[in-house]
Amino acid sequence: RLNRKSLAIISWTNVSKDAVMNHIKREFPLENIQYICVGKGMSEIDHQQTLEVQIIFKEKINKRTRFLDGITQTCCNYQLTKNVLAWNDYIKKDVNCLEFGQFESKTSHGCKYSSSLLVSTTAASEAIAEATAQAAKKAIAKATAAEAIAKSTAKAAAAAAVAEKNAVSVSIPFDQNQSLVLKRKATVKAQAEKRCKYSNEIAEQSLELAQTSMLLNNESIDKIHQYKQRSEYYYILI
Repeated sequence: RLNRKSLAIISWTNVSKDAVMNHIKREFPLENIQYICVGKGMSEIDHQQTLEVQIIFKEKINKRTRFLDGITQTCCNYQLTKNVLAWNDYIKKDVNCLEFGQFESKTSHGCKYSSSLLVSTTAASEAIAEATAQAAKKAIAKATAAEAIAKSTAKAAAAAAVAEKNAVSVSIPFDQNQSLVLKRKATVKAQAEKRCKYSNEIAEQSLELAQTSMLLNNESIDKIHQYKQRSEYYYILI
């Protein structure tokens, strides 16, 4: 929550100064804005463009949202410093900075002071350096966390690949053995059917000979019929 009368903001973004200035004017009632200054700078660490913003209100505001994060697509620092003079001087190092309203700063005794570059630039520079260092620490922490997640994911993927490979190596011999068993059963059944068919053919031929031959009596013919019936019964069982 931003409950202050002035804001010293820095954002690591490539968004234009005009876009940020217009956005601020839409976010707050113009009658409560005393002064706005938007300048452009460059980070000394990664040489990335920064936008430096100062907003001074006539009355204290109570803002619950980080109103510049959306337009800049970054996590801005909204309370970089409480030194209004120093921050104003630091922003104005950009000779093309944008201003709206009139800059005035009062001490506790009510005396007005204009900005003094020699006195205040050091304080502003220190504030910028500290903010940049904090941003760098956050970036390093995020990178470390991302690396840990990547290593964990790679380890899990490798373990899954090994498990899958082992499962395949175990299942292949089982499938091959099962195929051999089924093939062996089919071969045994085919051989039994072949033998049974051959026996039936022998029985048929013997029966024909017995019926046409006067040398065989009725008892021999009956035995041949019984043999054929048993042979057909065994064939059905198979």
